[in-house]
Amino acid sequence: MPRLTDLTIRNLPVPSSGQVTHDDEGSPLKIRISQGGSKTFLVMLGSGHRHTIGRFGEVTLAEAREAARRLRAERTLGRILPASKSIAEARDEYLDEIEIRDNTYTYYYRNLHRLKGPKLQDITPTAINSILSGLKPAARLQALRTYTAFFNWCIAKHYLDKSPCERMEGGKRKRRTRILTPDELCAIWTSTAIASNYHSIVRLCLVTGQRKTEWAHCTDKWLSYYGVLFPPDICKNHNGHHFPLGPLARTLIPDRKGLLFPSEDNTVYSAWSKPKRALDASIAIAPWQLRDLRRTYRTIQASIGTPKEIAERLINHISEQGELEKIYDQFDYAQPMQEAQLHYETKLAELLGVPLIS
Repeated sequence: MPRLTDLTIRNLPVPSSGQVTHDDEGSPLKIRISQGGSKTFLVMLGSGHRHTIGRFGEVTLAEAREAARRLRAERTLGRILPASKSIAEARDEYLDEIEIRDNTYTYYYRNLHRLKGPKLQDITPTAINSILSGLKPAARLQALRTYTAFFNWCIAKHYLDKSPCERMEGGKRKRRTRILTPDELCAIWTSTAIASNYHSIVRLCLVTGQRKTEWAHCTDKWLSYYGVLFPPDICKNHNGHHFPLGPLARTLIPDRKGLLFPSEDNTVYSAWSKPKRALDASIAIAPWQLRDLRRTYRTIQASIGTPKEIAERLINHISEQGELEKIYDQFDYAQPMQEAQLHYETKLAELLGVPLIS
C-alpha cells in the first residue's frame, strides 16, 4: 500500500469480519481496521511482538510514525525493555516517592488517574490535550503542572525519552484581588457565631490571616505561650512558622487534646464545601473565598502601619527574601510580630464591635 495520509485512512474500507492490517510505505507503521470500524496504529517489533500505539483520531498520523520509528530503533539497539513501563506502575511509584502535602496529593492522584493506556509511551500530546480541553481554566493549569512534573520524573528515571507535555502552556491563572470590606467582615463574623469547627476555622482565618488547612491540621501540641508553631510539612512554602496569638485569637482556641478542629470521625477537617454554601446563604455579600481573608488580613496590616517585613513574616512569606538576606538576617522578629498582631486585633475588635480582653 502507498504512503498513508489522513484522507486515505478515513477512506479505508471496513472488513465484513475480522481485522485487516495496512502498511505505511516508507515507515514501520501499520494501521489495523476492525470490523467494528476502529482504526488502530501499531508497529511490529520482531518475533511476532506487536506494539499498539493508539487509535487514529486520538493519535495523529505524524505522532504514530514518530513513535513507530522510535520503538523500532529501540528494539534494534536492545533498549525496548525500559520503554515497557506501565502507566499504573510509574504512577504508583511516583506517588509513593514524592513528598507533598495531603491536599496536593489529592489532586495529583486525581489528575494522574485520568491518564489512560497500558504503557507510558501510549500517552501522546493529543491525549494530554484531550484531557485538558475538558477542564476549567484553573483545573487545566493544575492538571498540566501535575503531568509536567510526572513526565519529567519519568525522564529522570529513564522510563521515557521525551515528555508529551513538551512546549505545552496552560495559561496563567488569574490572580484574585478580592478584599473584604469592613461590613463584609462584620457579616461573616456575625454569621459564624454559632459554635462549630468550621466557624472557628473561618474566624481564625479572619483574625490571623493563616491558611484554613494550617488550622485544620493544628493540634494542642503546636500551641505555646507565644502562639502557634506550624511545622514545615504543613506550610505551603515548607518553612515552619511561629505565629503570635493575641487575645482575640486565643478566645477561638478550644481546650482540647489532639486535633483542635477535627472532622466527625476525628481526622483532619476537610469538609469545606457544604458549610461554606450554608454560610454564604446566611449573608448577603458578593462571592468570596476563605483565602480572601488572608489577603484582607495583609491589607489591613499595611493600613495600620505595620512594616512590610513584619507583615510578610506574619503570613509566612519569608520565602520572598533574597538569599543574602536569609543568610545575614538571623533575627527571629518575635516581638515586633507580636506587637503587630496585637495592633491588628485591637483594630479588628473595634471594627467588629467585640471586646478585646487581654
